Amino acid sequence: MSAWPTPTPSAPTFDLDELTQPPRCAAQLIGAPTWHQQGAVIPLARKAAALLAMLAFDGSATRVGTMALLWPETPEDTARNNLVQLRRKLRDLAGHEVVLGREVLSLSPLVPTDIVLDGPPLQVVPDGELLHGQRYDDCPDLELCVLEWRERLDTRRFWQLRSLSDWYERQGQLEAAVRHVTRWLRLDPCSEDAHGRLMRLYALSGNRHRAVQVYCALERTLRAHLDVAPLPATQRLLQSLLAGGDGLPA
Repeated sequence: MSAWPTPTPSAPTFDLDELTQPPRCAAQLIGAPTWHQQGAVIPLARKAAALLAMLAFDGSATRVGTMALLWPETPEDTARNNLVQLRRKLRDLAGHEVVLGREVLSLSPLVPTDIVLDGPPLQVVPDGELLHGQRYDDCPDLELCVLEWRERLDTRRFWQLRSLSDWYERQGQLEAAVRHVTRWLRLDPCSEDAHGRLMRLYALSGNRHRAVQVYCALERTLRAHLDVAPLPATQRLLQSLLAGGDGLPA
């Protein structure tokens, strides 16, 4: 039997205890971007937040590409100076270098973030929108990058919630499985996969009435948002549950 640590899905964890060099700090980029250091929470400027997000997602970036992304249509000398000043402000904030490198930039390992895209789903990506409240309409390419990063984060979050719900179901911990699928539905209310899983979990728990309610909610949501009916497979699942089945493949 697999033994995952109990996940803590509601809040970001930065593993500050693993850092050996003070001062301890972390960047929270999901939700309103903030800098956390020694108990203080400091709002991050929008381009500082974008730079940290880019390095957290991509691992590294060229200096030239970074300047073009953050300061488009700005003379090269001015953009270079802007980047120097931005790095200096982050260094002053942290007490050490935050962005490393000269021609190729990377994020210091002393600066953890709440963006985790690799590894098993031991901890679910926190709820919230990446760089919430930040506008980048003056930087069109950066704006597109932010949209792509948000999609990648959503994909990771859905995969984690799906994997955790499957794992808890295999352990017979149906309430925990329901909790993770319910959170998945809050993030993606039109997901037929999540609705079907929740229907099946309620049926396995002996609550077929609740499973039917989930189907009815799906039907209303799809009609309101997409003007479509549930897929035939979801309709067959409902009929199976009404006939006394558990929704599992025969």
